[in-house]
Amino acid sequence: MAIKILMEKPYIDVEIGELKFKFDKSDEHIKEFYKKLNGYQKTYHELFDETEEANEEATPEKIDALGKLLKDALDSMLEEGAYDKIYELIPSVTNIAFYFFELCLGIKKEITEDPMKAIASKYLTK
Repeated sequence: MAIKILMEKPYIDVEIGELKFKFDKSDEHIKEFYKKLNGYQKTYHELFDETEEANEEATPEKIDALGKLLKDALDSMLEEGAYDKIYELIPSVTNIAFYFFELCLGIKKEITEDPMKAIASKYLTK
């Protein structure tokens, strides 16, 4: 008799509009995600202080800097060229910034969910 264990996907499916990506859930990629996320947040706050939103005082220099930040972030999180694909669909750096932070929150939630709770509730309930 064999014990059969279903394996969880080693990635998180990500959909942005009609685009589909995968976020790699390997330990190294998750460590890199958290490390870079702190840097992205710091840079974002340097560009826009906490009292202004990205679309306020969005000078051409700030838009370019934000675009470079998002390109690096999305290409490293999802796949090379992800930013360009998203920008083609949504040609607004400030809108992409909003979706980027929403994506980060979603990924953090998926990463931190306790899989043991799900297993326990499935098999240990009456």
